[in-house]
Amino acid sequence: MNKSKNEILLDARISYKFYFNSDRDGYDIALMLSSVLNSQVFWNSAECYDTNQKYNIEPSTLIKNVEYGENNYILTLPNMNYTDAIMSMKRVFGVIDDIGNTTDKDSCYFRLSFADGGVNLNNIDVCTFASVFKEEQYSFTKNSKMYRIVPMSYDIRNRYMMSDSADVFAIFNSCKTSNTNCANYAVNFVNLYDGYLELKYIGNKDYQKKFDEARLLIENACVSAYTAIFDNVNKDDINYYNMVKDEIVTYTKEYATYSVWHGIHPDIDFTVDMSHMDSYISNFWPVIRDRVYSICLNLGLTKCKMNYDSDKSMFQFKDTKFENIVFIGKESIDFVDCELSGLIDYAQLYHCKIKDALVTTGRVFSCHVEGSVLRDCFIDSRCDLWDSVSNGRISVSNGTYSHCYIYGSKTDRSLTRLIGTKVVKTTSDVNYNRL
Repeated sequence: MNKSKNEILLDARISYKFYFNSDRDGYDIALMLSSVLNSQVFWNSAECYDTNQKYNIEPSTLIKNVEYGENNYILTLPNMNYTDAIMSMKRVFGVIDDIGNTTDKDSCYFRLSFADGGVNLNNIDVCTFASVFKEEQYSFTKNSKMYRIVPMSYDIRNRYMMSDSADVFAIFNSCKTSNTNCANYAVNFVNLYDGYLELKYIGNKDYQKKFDEARLLIENACVSAYTAIFDNVNKDDINYYNMVKDEIVTYTKEYATYSVWHGIHPDIDFTVDMSHMDSYISNFWPVIRDRVYSICLNLGLTKCKMNYDSDKSMFQFKDTKFENIVFIGKESIDFVDCELSGLIDYAQLYHCKIKDALVTTGRVFSCHVEGSVLRDCFIDSRCDLWDSVSNGRISVSNGTYSHCYIYGSKTDRSLTRLIGTKVVKTTSDVNYNRL
């Protein structure tokens, strides 16, 4: 099925999710957006803490986003044809610039689909998409580790047996069915069966001032997705495949044995049950190397203290600084006396300094937290939080909170000190027009 670029764009359908900040009242912003978009934008039509909602739905909505602060909003726009979608994005960017701003935490997500029933996004070849799209050309994206198409981050069977004959096509396309939380990467392939491809490249401070770059990115994404469904592999694709395969083979060979890995990473002080004995560690290596591989890749480890507790089947870090990390998945880790920023899931943190982070499903003890979001976490009474948010139905929020926001969490007032902090227990307690 061959189509010109213009024909591909005419067939494309785009929906949006915009994060931005404004001191204006939400109802007034909704009226302003309705005027410029010539279509009603409904204010407060969804629960404000649910930032994982599907947003390619009717109608257009504007909601409070308490996770990013008291003045942060989320605007969602439903599927539109390409021309209307681009014009709508330009108008929304204009409103954001007039009445608000964007920071490094803000972004504009978009979902791509095609109206033609013969275009099955589930047939997309991920490696072809990556090679045609060329994500490295976009410099206005968010966290560089988070926002990459990184096939090494996905589960690769028999990675230690990889050779020059390895099927890199299968490696790339495995991300469509991977257990990895792809929702937190630049391109989310997991929802292809639902008929859309989600991309999260547009973001960072003042993204609303970069309309031309955003338009070209969306245009390129549409053409790249279509190309990756129907076109045959070309020479450039083959070169790209081989480059990625060589990178994966080289990287994974480091993990074949402990002695090889240790020789390449001498600055990682690695122990098992606090033992440095090579023979003892080597006995565990075949069992734990997959987990070490995943941890090192996601945390970008070069120098640290790392221990594996065989009784708890848990990894532990101490006295290490982690910047802009992406640690999401099944692994539970203890961080002790560490400094952290980025995305951290399912961890236990003791005496840590946490700044500009999103911590989910964690347990936080005696930590100092700044400018972060703690979702569905247990926070003990010895923690102190500044300019942060604790939310989630299963959260327990104790400690000292200065200029924070606590939403939907259980709080023991005898264990909690609030300074300039707002507490909202349930959705029914929220007066959105006063937040």
